[in-house]
Amino acid sequence: MNYVSTYYTDIGIKKSTNQDSVLIKKAKTSIGNIAMAVICDGMGGLAKGEVASASVIQMLNEWFNNDLKQMMQNTHFSLSLVSSKIGDLIREKNTRILQYGKENNINLGTTITMLFIYEKEYMFFHVGDSRLYKLSNTIQQLTHDHTLVQKEVNEGKLTKEQAEVDPRKSILLQCVGASKVVTPQIGYGSIENKDLFLLCSDGFRHCISENEIYTSLIQGNNAQELKNSLYQLTNKNMQLGEEDNITSIAVKVFMED
Repeated sequence: MNYVSTYYTDIGIKKSTNQDSVLIKKAKTSIGNIAMAVICDGMGGLAKGEVASASVIQMLNEWFNNDLKQMMQNTHFSLSLVSSKIGDLIREKNTRILQYGKENNINLGTTITMLFIYEKEYMFFHVGDSRLYKLSNTIQQLTHDHTLVQKEVNEGKLTKEQAEVDPRKSILLQCVGASKVVTPQIGYGSIENKDLFLLCSDGFRHCISENEIYTSLIQGNNAQELKNSLYQLTNKNMQLGEEDNITSIAVKVFMED
């Protein structure tokens, strides 16, 4: 099992800071190859959003480098163990960011969308409105936005098309560091050869369609081709007037013969 991965990020056409943070990790272990990709979008309207997103990334980087190796020596290692540990870490980080904000009289928070791949299976952990897509024969959105408009779509008050242009589309119902209780979406699935995963902040997908994303990315077979596609899609978003930070990660899976 081999993983080809890359990312692209841009501050965008309006903001003075890039509050998005990313992490890509890969390792060969005695029980198989693993890969992890994480995107965190610091809350655009909240002070110090870049601090919140970077602190979550730093925490997960340290966990991957130090604690994961010990976890994988457990004969009962599984993706459910990973999701349980990530849940513990995020709850702890949520409490710390809340306390930091209270002590400094500021509001801050971040989304988190994490993909963890272990051989032919994957797990994702998600809070907020960054997204994870899986591209194979079609493009499939795996995560659900934790937003007010998505809640109203679920309740039948809005259509998906109405939600995409609703001025309230960036109002989050939960995020790490700004919610007293974080209830993540956790999912699992299997992987086929040449499956491609896309993680992106909300700025990446406001102005372009899923079909445009799929058409641009699906033929990429190496890091440079994928990065070129992410760059082109990012530029198209900015040309169409997207004002937010724009960040994306692509991970493509190749099965060994």
